[in-house]
Amino acid sequence: MIQVQDIEFAYRSGGFRLRIASLRISAGEKVAITGPSGSGKTTLLNLLAGVLVPEAGTIVIDGVGVSQLPHEDRQDFRILRMGLVFQEFELLEYLTVLDNVLLPYRVSPVLIMDEIVRERAEDSVRDVGLGRKVKRFPGQLSQGEKQRVAVCRALVTQPSLVLCDEPTGNLDTSNRDHILQLLLEYSDSSGAPLVVITHDTELLHCFDRVLDSASWESETES
Repeated sequence: MIQVQDIEFAYRSGGFRLRIASLRISAGEKVAITGPSGSGKTTLLNLLAGVLVPEAGTIVIDGVGVSQLPHEDRQDFRILRMGLVFQEFELLEYLTVLDNVLLPYRVSPVLIMDEIVRERAEDSVRDVGLGRKVKRFPGQLSQGEKQRVAVCRALVTQPSLVLCDEPTGNLDTSNRDHILQLLLEYSDSSGAPLVVITHDTELLHCFDRVLDSASWESETES
């Protein structure tokens, strides 16, 4: 499902370089990524999502060489096939909770919104305990509530790959466990690989495999 081979990446501003010789994640596999800050966890997630492009090497997802696609094609592939939970949520302040969940359908013609999609979005918001706040704006939500909205948005398109950067970091224990269960159940039912960056060691037993970013070849450049 996901195959990474001999990738190298460095930010133009300098200061960091990441090299990963080989990584393979199978369909339906649930993988947690742990490790110290600055070791490349978020960078890898952005490379898998096609937000960043490696200087060398290949990233293949569902048989598609994502790292070789032109910019617009990478965007379409990401919106159509991937569910992303960003660490900073990336909610639009001028949209309601429901409209933020439905945002992927509003920004790209590769997705078509209909009544079934809208009902799925509304159901997901209720399922995470935000049914009474569906018309509120992000500025009226707590950090944990924003995080739950971001998870709903990631799953509403029924993606074939789910990538999450600390999706439970702002949640209390009850909501944390519920959100993680949603992600795990979605992976089970859809066969979508689930890749989660987390610092919460209590969650690691829930995953099929744990990757430690400290084992990657990364370095801070002077």
